[in-house]
Amino acid sequence: MANHVGVNVTKDLACIAVVCSDGSGLLGQMTLTEILMFTFSDGRAFRSVPYFNRWKGEFILHDNSIDEIEFGRSLSDVCDRCCTQIVGFDPTQLKLISRRAVALEKDSPYVLSALRRLNACASTYGGALFQQDSAAQYMWNSLPRERVTITENGCEFETLERVFPKGELVASGRYDIVRAVTNALATKLMVDANDVPWLTEEKAESDRRAEEQRQVEAARRALLAARVREIEEYWESIPATAKVMVSTTPPGMNRNVTQLMTMEKALPMLKGEQATFVSLAPGWEKYAWRGWKQ
Repeated sequence: MANHVGVNVTKDLACIAVVCSDGSGLLGQMTLTEILMFTFSDGRAFRSVPYFNRWKGEFILHDNSIDEIEFGRSLSDVCDRCCTQIVGFDPTQLKLISRRAVALEKDSPYVLSALRRLNACASTYGGALFQQDSAAQYMWNSLPRERVTITENGCEFETLERVFPKGELVASGRYDIVRAVTNALATKLMVDANDVPWLTEEKAESDRRAEEQRQVEAARRALLAARVREIEEYWESIPATAKVMVSTTPPGMNRNVTQLMTMEKALPMLKGEQATFVSLAPGWEKYAWRGWKQ
């Protein structure tokens, strides 16, 4: 599973959204797992809405100002909790210093594609994208509708979809959380399309290191195999009648026992790793191998 974070920051409202790619959900195998909204306790962001008080539990409220440091800490905490540092944001709203931040233009193809997915999800639930009567659902409903042409399975048809205000279109209220959600979704789409330069560079570097490690491991295994074969060839050079000392663990015992036996009997046990070579028995030292550490 992978998490992607989106943020949206305006003068009196800041939002964070987290989308999880978990192989389920109606957002194209993505699920909205968390939203955080910061605003003023006096409700100035929703002056024209008489029922702001019932939404207060959905917000992190501030009395005088939305503390940028606190918002930054909250964003950092969300990223740590979700094990991701990939954050989608609008570069005209704020500047994120992190190299792993993904700048998204408001009308980028990824943002528009993400909004279309939200529309598809909402249509499944009769227009409801968030919890009914919530501030988030109010913001979704604030977006104007526009007739758009959709192509599915080679067929074109027209439908009404929520769109971000543009030109003569006007929103009936705030829609900040929708921007944060679309930024999270758009970030996921952008990453999947390999359209994030620094991420492509990181992957190339990761692949290079993995290949280097693979080569080191292959060389180590080849060296070990050569060493094993060298030892086996030494064992094979010892006469079958020669007496050797080997260490074995007899059935029913939990400790090693050193035994004296002929090389003919010991050889298959040594090759099958059922015994460990200890030394040649007295009188057979002339077959000792100087490279063998007894």
